[in-house]
Amino acid sequence: MLRHPHMLSTAAKRTATEGVGFGVLAGVILLAAEIATLGSAAPLRAPASLVLGASALDSSLGTTYLAGLFVHVVLSGIFGFGYAEIEARLTDEPRHHFGFQIGLAAVYAIAVYLVNVEIIAPFFFPWLITASPWTELVLMALFFGAPLGWMFAAAERHVPHHVSTWPSPARAR
Repeated sequence: MLRHPHMLSTAAKRTATEGVGFGVLAGVILLAAEIATLGSAAPLRAPASLVLGASALDSSLGTTYLAGLFVHVVLSGIFGFGYAEIEARLTDEPRHHFGFQIGLAAVYAIAVYLVNVEIIAPFFFPWLITASPWTELVLMALFFGAPLGWMFAAAERHVPHHVSTWPSPARAR
């Protein structure tokens, strides 16, 4: 059954807002985990290099760190929005299930990471190819994907269910 046009626009606004917001929050969690694991410079230099070039990887300028933080937050919001588009198409049962959402978002985070590292980086940002991406892959799944899925599942549990105004088969008789 199609949703009423007003409901669709409300759901779309909620999806966009939550997707970007939850993505940014998950990005902050990921950044904290990256800093704790990889040190304070690398997690900000790599995203800065997307806009400043390879020289940002060796820079310790404040602008490099600000650019890295800005790019990290923007990409986190975009990736969160991407997950929101997937999540919006789920039926109610998996949308409310914490385990399913966390697992799906972790797989989504792995897919995003692999697309970025294996497809996009070699062509546009070859300096970002790392010899051992496993640590970053695990961090992305556990500290971006899992929190993102948790936030969506928690939000779904707080959304009032729509009461249909369509007549049910029992009432239509």
